[in-house]
Amino acid sequence: MVEGAGRVQTLLCVTLRLGVGGLVAALVLVTLWVTTDYSVSDVLLVRTFAEEVYTQYALQGRSKEPALVCLPPIVVFSGLLWVLRRGYLTGEAAPLTTGMRCSFNTWRWRLPLSVAAVLVALVLAVTPLVSLGLRLRGVSDVGGIAGTFLAEIGVSFVTSLAAGLLASGLGVGLAWHIVRKCKGRAVLIAYVILILAIPGPILGMGLIKLFNRPGLAGHVYDSPSMLVVAYVVRFLPIAVILLIPAVRAIPIECEQAAKLDGCGLLAMWSRIIWPQCIPAALASVFIVMVLSIGELPCSLLVTPPGYTTVGARFFSLIHYGLYPDAAMLCLLSIGSVLLPWLGLLLLWAKRLFDS
Repeated sequence: MVEGAGRVQTLLCVTLRLGVGGLVAALVLVTLWVTTDYSVSDVLLVRTFAEEVYTQYALQGRSKEPALVCLPPIVVFSGLLWVLRRGYLTGEAAPLTTGMRCSFNTWRWRLPLSVAAVLVALVLAVTPLVSLGLRLRGVSDVGGIAGTFLAEIGVSFVTSLAAGLLASGLGVGLAWHIVRKCKGRAVLIAYVILILAIPGPILGMGLIKLFNRPGLAGHVYDSPSMLVVAYVVRFLPIAVILLIPAVRAIPIECEQAAKLDGCGLLAMWSRIIWPQCIPAALASVFIVMVLSIGELPCSLLVTPPGYTTVGARFFSLIHYGLYPDAAMLCLLSIGSVLLPWLGLLLLWAKRLFDS
């Protein structure tokens, strides 16, 4: 811009060109997520690779064949993600000053464009809710139906919240180590990429092999804590990816100045790193929680007897054609997630926006 380039030219020739690694990495991550999950495809009655892996394990009780079948895509996706790791994991740290912002003036089109953006957002947010509400037309005992799902809502909410808190807490530490440290960075990056590339059913099979045994592991396997373990194992890489930009945005000069002033590692974390990562950590907790509530491929295998998750109950209702009950379960799930987080955002609004 200093050399006379316009805003559009700057966007096309500089911003997008420098960000192409992140864009391609995002494309690979979305493709990977679609390939290794079967939640939506199961509802649409479309047979996918991940669902076939789960079915073969459920029918035969053997994990060798599904693991061998998954090995080629795991190798392919892991290699692609490793090549693109600079786009989303190990890119350069953010500078201390970001300079002038590049803004676009829309002039007289500002109001129409704003109204259009609001309408699009409302349509995307309200249409599913209206569709679910229409499914409940003619249902006489709405309260009774809602009461039958309290156990599933409670199990999924508590385990998902615990998983979100654990994954985000661990994610800040792993993200900081990847950004700031050289020793062990390759191992952590390899861990994040490998877990991302493994399909959910294969993770569930691995957890069964590890925890289905006598002793402490068996006690965890027979309790809802197993769901927390499964969610953390599957979504910790997502939390790390979400938290790396927040860690990069912390000027390394602040940490160096704290060390010069005699600040220890614990004090540096409590006074510098954690306070500046709180907004991103809260977003990470929310996203991991939402993903955990809707998770099916891994949790369906490791859910202990006597407990049922929202995802498992929803798919059971869909397969039996109980659409009003499924709609009520969806509305309760949405409310159980959004209402607490809206209250939290209202309490933290000033601090979040200031950050």
